[in-house]
Amino acid sequence: MKTDRISKLYDGLNSEELAVLRFNSYIDASELEEKRIIDAIPRFTFEKPITDPAYWRHLTAISAFAAAWGISYWKLMAGRYIANTTLLFDGVSDEQFNEAFSNIGVAESRLLALENVLVILCDKYGIKADTVRIAAGGVPTSSLDPKEIFMLDIKPDLEYQEEMQSAFEQLLSE
Repeated sequence: MKTDRISKLYDGLNSEELAVLRFNSYIDASELEEKRIIDAIPRFTFEKPITDPAYWRHLTAISAFAAAWGISYWKLMAGRYIANTTLLFDGVSDEQFNEAFSNIGVAESRLLALENVLVILCDKYGIKADTVRIAAGGVPTSSLDPKEIFMLDIKPDLEYQEEMQSAFEQLLSE
């Protein structure tokens, strides 16, 4: 019988809730906290004991979402860096300069949209946005003002935001 009050609370959570807790624990949980979560995962016996398949499906879906978000983020950042670098070259024509500057604007607008999607879906599914950012190889930015992150006064690309939210929502609903 468990005497630890927190462990008793974890026993009342379903597999999806435990998967969210486990993902969120990747960056800030103690060993004791991770053990409590792992111990609360339902086990089934077939030929040998295994953890609950629903838990693993949901944890895999969250991880796939984090990976897909990270790939999208770094793809946009790479395009932004390439465009920024183009602006530094001597002898860049006005046309090349304007195209590079436009590409920076597109990247910035899409980065803002991607950040909006992250916040919306993380709120909906109880996932920590900073955990996704760190899992994607980035840094936590939730405490920064978007004006500090992005150089241009630009609005999110709402069409891109809708497209990405739909794609990521499919990953999370599997």
